[in-house]
Amino acid sequence: MLATIAFIGVGVAIAQMVIPEPDGTEASAASLAPTATATPAKKHKTAKKKKAKPKGPTKAERESTKAAVAIVRQKGFTTLKQSDYDPKATFRVLIGRPVGDSAGGNRAFFFMKDTFLGNDALSPSTKLTVARTGKVTVTLSYGVYESGDPAGQPSARKKVRFRLEGTRIHALEGLVESDWTTATFTMNWKLTRPGEVVFEQDEPFCMVIPQRRHDLESFSPAIRPVGDDAGAEAGWDAFTTARQAMLRRKFLSQYTEALADTREAWEGDYFRGRTADGREAPEHKTKKRLKPF
Repeated sequence: MLATIAFIGVGVAIAQMVIPEPDGTEASAASLAPTATATPAKKHKTAKKKKAKPKGPTKAERESTKAAVAIVRQKGFTTLKQSDYDPKATFRVLIGRPVGDSAGGNRAFFFMKDTFLGNDALSPSTKLTVARTGKVTVTLSYGVYESGDPAGQPSARKKVRFRLEGTRIHALEGLVESDWTTATFTMNWKLTRPGEVVFEQDEPFCMVIPQRRHDLESFSPAIRPVGDDAGAEAGWDAFTTARQAMLRRKFLSQYTEALADTREAWEGDYFRGRTADGREAPEHKTKKRLKPF
């Protein structure tokens, strides 16, 4: 069928070339056929697209980062990497170390936009870095000591993800009486918004903490002014006075060699098991040698 159509098309073309003109003259095929003229093909130059330069931070974003770094400094810490702070995200983070103490451990400083929320832990952590950031999530990488590791040189790492919900980060816990049960139990998560949750390989998804039965019920929590305890108030005042004096000396040491010995100095009272006003702790441990699983 296709061949028939092709032949019919050829026949129509030939007929148009030999059919006589209305005035009776026969037009030749040569006169009707267009004359092919060789013309050089034009060469088109391909325009190279210029790569768009990445846009830098805006003035407002630079000011936001500067303000966050200033807050970390006010807390007595030096920011390690300003690039950890994402001024476009809602949940932001900076890692700092104590001013003048490179071996004092690091702490994470969390922000909700420009508002300082708090830290990741009550005490500094060794080899703490930012592994990943999102709009409302921050993943931190902690140094973990293995058996035989020297102080300050953990050989392993663990990642912990923090998620901002509203203005707070909530932790959920479950107590399981593992001393008698032979059943399995589930690790439950409360999802506060629609979406997908992904745990990366080797990323911790829970923490197991031994807890004696009835211990929690034995506590009677209360909120009272520090002035109700004269000893605690005196210790707090001594610590505050000593810390402020040390921070002033550290600041001045940048401009005079007379205070050069304070640049790397730190109180270290807690690690020595004593309070700022000189009282010795009744019992004090700085390390725990836990048995592995």
